[in-house]
Amino acid sequence: MSENNSTLNKNEKAPQVRDNTTQTVDLNDVLQDLPEDKREIIQSAFYAMEHSYSGPLPPPEYCEAIEKIVPGATNRILTVFENQANHRMETEKKIVDKQFDQSHSGQIIGACLVVLFGLISFVLGIYGHDVLAGSIGVTTVVSIAVVFVLNKMPNFHKNKNTETDE
Repeated sequence: MSENNSTLNKNEKAPQVRDNTTQTVDLNDVLQDLPEDKREIIQSAFYAMEHSYSGPLPPPEYCEAIEKIVPGATNRILTVFENQANHRMETEKKIVDKQFDQSHSGQIIGACLVVLFGLISFVLGIYGHDVLAGSIGVTTVVSIAVVFVLNKMPNFHKNKNTETDE
């Protein structure tokens, strides 16, 4: 490796490093004092540094650098971010509205079924089929109560599987 390649190029601004006495030191001077193998290791570490960020938008320094390369890119990035956020919020609103409609429809259908089976139980009771009327009435009320309390259909198959696993 030649002497010119072993230190940072003169065109590049040398990183300023603070030592223990809080003095600013030119990195090129420090690198020149090191043996060549250690100098190469340190230089490769500086060149291998990677910057990363997390979040929806890049940090302002990245936006400035991107803007210098592609004028208007930062505005396009912000526009895409805003469009994506609006799309996500609209989608979430649609999902909530559909879930509300489904829940509302289920309650109406459940109420109709309770009334229907109640009438069937009542008619069967009037015509002397007390046991059948009672069993239909009780199973209807218990089933509807379980669904409303659990807010879902009970999963009897899951319970059987866990009992056999033990």
